[in-house]
Amino acid sequence: MTACPWPVADLVPHAAPMVLLDQITHWDATGLTATLTIRPDTRFIETGAGVPVHIGLEWMAQACSAFAGLRAKVADQPVRVGFLLGTRDFTAEKSWFVVGETLSVAVSQVFLDGGMAVFDCRIDLGEVECARARLTVYQPDEDDTGVLVP
Repeated sequence: MTACPWPVADLVPHAAPMVLLDQITHWDATGLTATLTIRPDTRFIETGAGVPVHIGLEWMAQACSAFAGLRAKVADQPVRVGFLLGTRDFTAEKSWFVVGETLSVAVSQVFLDGGMAVFDCRIDLGEVECARARLTVYQPDEDDTGVLVP
């Protein structure tokens, strides 16, 4: 795996404040690892408790999106929108992520057919696995998704 030359905001089709990952630390042809630190102003934090573990699904989805964005950047293509279609086998070893914790979000692509992909994902705190899931994602050929926006 290698270091990433682009900031996360250049790899995912989100605007602030919805870019939730801090940085991509490593990536290769099959996946990547990103990190984030829980701070008092972290998105979705609940005062006195932290960030609920289910928000980890969005971190996983953004890591999948960043992987697609990296592949696009390397191929000199634009970063495109994608969709989280489903989550399977989500398990969590804790209920909350608390202020001060630095988490590692790792995604590994296990299936790719056209715009459809499946990723095995995990969130670790140090060497301890905190959550895991298998995500199914879809990226259309074009940004035109056919969705009418009022």
